[in-house]
Amino acid sequence: MKKVDPQSPHSTENRRNKRQLETSPHSTAKRSRPDDGDRRPLLDFSLPNLSPAQAEQLSQAQAYARGWKPATRSEKPDDILLSLHFQPHVASGVDVRTLTVLSRIYVGSIHFDLNDAHLKAVFGQFGIVKNISLSIDYTTMRHKGFCFVEFDTPEAASLAVKMMHGADLGGRQLKVGRPNNFAAAAAVAKPLPPPGRFYIANVNQLITQENMESIFEAFGKLRACVLMPDISTRNHRGYGFIEFEEASAAEAAMEAMNNFEMGGQPLRVGPCIVGGPLGEGMKALDLLPVKKTTATEDDVMSKVNANIQSLGLNKKVEVPLILKPRPEVHLSTISNMVQEQVNAQGSVVESVDKEENISINSRQRYAIMQKLAASREEMTTILLVQNAVKASEVDDSLGEEFSEECSKYGLVRSVKVQVTSDESSIEGLGGKETGRETGDGDVKIFVEFGSAQATNKAFNILEGRWFGGRQLKATLLSKAAVEKYGL
Repeated sequence: MKKVDPQSPHSTENRRNKRQLETSPHSTAKRSRPDDGDRRPLLDFSLPNLSPAQAEQLSQAQAYARGWKPATRSEKPDDILLSLHFQPHVASGVDVRTLTVLSRIYVGSIHFDLNDAHLKAVFGQFGIVKNISLSIDYTTMRHKGFCFVEFDTPEAASLAVKMMHGADLGGRQLKVGRPNNFAAAAAVAKPLPPPGRFYIANVNQLITQENMESIFEAFGKLRACVLMPDISTRNHRGYGFIEFEEASAAEAAMEAMNNFEMGGQPLRVGPCIVGGPLGEGMKALDLLPVKKTTATEDDVMSKVNANIQSLGLNKKVEVPLILKPRPEVHLSTISNMVQEQVNAQGSVVESVDKEENISINSRQRYAIMQKLAASREEMTTILLVQNAVKASEVDDSLGEEFSEECSKYGLVRSVKVQVTSDESSIEGLGGKETGRETGDGDVKIFVEFGSAQATNKAFNILEGRWFGGRQLKATLLSKAAVEKYGL
C-alpha cells in the first residue's frame, strides 16, 4: 500500500484540521465565495415600469391615503353595549363569582309535586331567574325537596329571601335562606349604592319607563328611573332601579309602593345591594338600528299570520301566578295549582282585550300617587287591631298580652283597649267566615309603636292572621282617625 505523507495537503489529518479551522467561530479564515457580480437575488420585488397614467393614479391614491382621517361618532359601540348590557352590579367592578354567590338563594321544604317551572313562576316576580338547580333522587326519580335559585341581580335574591321565607306553598312552609358560602361573598368590599336608590321588580310589560317616572315623581325629585332593556324583544325585563335625590323620598316611596298593584301585578320593592352606574335603560334602545322589512318579507309574514288565524293559534295563553308572599297568607294547594294551569291552557283570551284590561293611564297613576304620598305624611305609629276577642272576654291582661306579642316587631310605647257592645257601626269585620258571631261586640286594641317601620311590620304580619279561632283585622291610623277615636 502507498503511504501518504502526513505533511501532504491531501492527508486525512490535514483535511480534518482545515475543516475545523473553517467552522470555528474564532477563526479569521474566510471561505471562498463568488464575486459580488456573480450573485443574483432569488426573488425580485421591484415594481414593474408604470405608464404615465398609472403613475398619476398611484400618486393620487397615496395623497388621498395621507389625508384620510376616521370619521368621529357621537356614540361609541362600547358605550351602547354598556348602556344595554351593563347593570349597576356588573359595572361596579365586583368579581363575577362574588356576584353569583350574592344572587343565589337556598329553598327548602319544597312539595314533591312541584317542579322547576312552578318555582320559576313563583320566584320570577322578584327578578329574572337565571337557573334553578333542583336535585333529583334517581332512586325514587323525585327531587329531594330543596333547590338553589340563581337570580340575575343580588337585589332580587335579597328580596326573595325577605318575602318568601316561611311562605306557604302547596301546604308546606318554605325555608328560604342563603348558601354556605354567602358570608364570605358578603364580606368582600363592594361599592355602596346611593342612599336614594332602590330596586323594583314584577313590572308589567305594558308599563313604560316614562309611566314609572310619572308615578314616582309624586314622592320627590327623581335623579334616575331605569328599566333594564331586553335587546331581543326591545321591551324591558320586568325590573329596574329608582333613584331619588333625597333618601327620605326613597324611603317613603319604598314603603308606599311595595305590593302596590300596577297593571294587575303587585310591584316588588327592595333596597339596593351593590352600587354602580345605572346607564340609560330603555332609552339605550334608541341607539340601535331598527330593521326595515322588505315587501317580500311583509308578504310572507302576512301569509303566516293568516294561517295562524285560520288554525286558531293566535290565542294568548295566560299562566296564573300562584303567590302570596306574606307568611300568614296560605297559597293554593298543589291540586288547585295543577287545575289552574290546565284551565289556563284551555283558556282563550284575546291579546287586545288583555292589553285594554292591563294598560294604565299615567295621569291617573300620578294623581293616585300624589294622594297616597300626602296621606302617608299624616300617618301615625298607631295600629288598630280588631276581632281579636269577644267583648265578654276582655280582662286586664289583654293589653299586656298584646304588648308582649307586638314587642316582637319593635318598640311598643302603649296599648289601649276600647270595648263597645254596639255593633251597628261595625264595618269590614265579616261574619262566621272570620270567626265572629252576633253579640260579640266590638273590641278595639290600639297599639302605639316607637317607629313607622315597626308599625308597618306589625301590620303586614297581623292583618288577616288567625288568633284564637278569629281572623284579625289591622288598620294603620292617620292623625284624623286618632282624633276620631279620642286617643
